[in-house]
Amino acid sequence: TVQETPKPDPQEISLVENSDLRPLMCTYYNAYAYGDIETIKSITNYLDETEALSIQAMSEYVESYPELTVYTKPGPVEGSYLAYVYYKMTVKNFEEQISGMETFYVCTKEDGTYYLNEGEVSDEELEYIREVNSQDDVVELYNRVTVECNETFLNNAELFYYIQEVVSDVQKTTGETLAAQMSTQANESETVTESGSTQGSES
Repeated sequence: TVQETPKPDPQEISLVENSDLRPLMCTYYNAYAYGDIETIKSITNYLDETEALSIQAMSEYVESYPELTVYTKPGPVEGSYLAYVYYKMTVKNFEEQISGMETFYVCTKEDGTYYLNEGEVSDEELEYIREVNSQDDVVELYNRVTVECNETFLNNAELFYYIQEVVSDVQKTTGETLAAQMSTQANESETVTESGSTQGSES
């Protein structure tokens, strides 16, 4: 008989600040600010084309991430973490720092190094992540960051509208680039097909 893998149990373990994962996340956010896709690919197991284009477009507006704190909870598999990254971001032409937070699923390679697991995960892992994300201290952190961000925008309406424009521009640029790439690929495919047909008839 085949033994079933036991489902991971998302225990109520408090958020802790994790300095071990800080170098990984600093690498990610520095690369994000510069639109350095190759560096991001080197620390993750998957990066789709849409996200890569979005990061490159966003880097035209992001100035830096002057503050970064990594909190973690145990992940669903051995050697893994759920990382909650609290950051402050600056954008070009503004001095104000905008608070934000992102969640990452971090796993450990055989050599002991960490990477961002952005690839396919099991239903059990997804359910675990959903349950941990709904725990009180995680929700409290989300709420605190949301309040900080809202206060920044309330004090600077110009910055708020600028960020709205940035998000819109990034989406537009990403969509147009993807459409252009698909069009180019379609044309190349058509050219190859026509070339193949010509060669076939000649032979």
